[in-house]
Amino acid sequence: MPTLVKQHRVNILKNSGALGTRGEPTGATTTVASSIPCSIETLNGRELEIATQVMANVQYRVKLHPSTSWNLDTKHWLVWSEKSKTLDIGHIADTETQNSTELTLLCGEQA
Repeated sequence: MPTLVKQHRVNILKNSGALGTRGEPTGATTTVASSIPCSIETLNGRELEIATQVMANVQYRVKLHPSTSWNLDTKHWLVWSEKSKTLDIGHIADTETQNSTELTLLCGEQA
């Protein structure tokens, strides 16, 4: 398996978890991790077609090496500052490599 080329950096954020009376998230946003090296690829063609079966508005595949302290789930989101984009995480897959674990995230851009 090829080595992960980390061309980009993202911040990982999450809401505090507090909910309002209508179930909407309230409270502060917490930065879980800052300036995380990762690769970000735009999906197209057959890859995009397959990925939309998992997440309807998927646009990107993000690969990174995780930290156990993050406890990533689909309630987190990524801020890709260099492109001024906020990416919702729709699917998380672990991939075991020879030396470490790699996370593959399927993400869609926040409106």
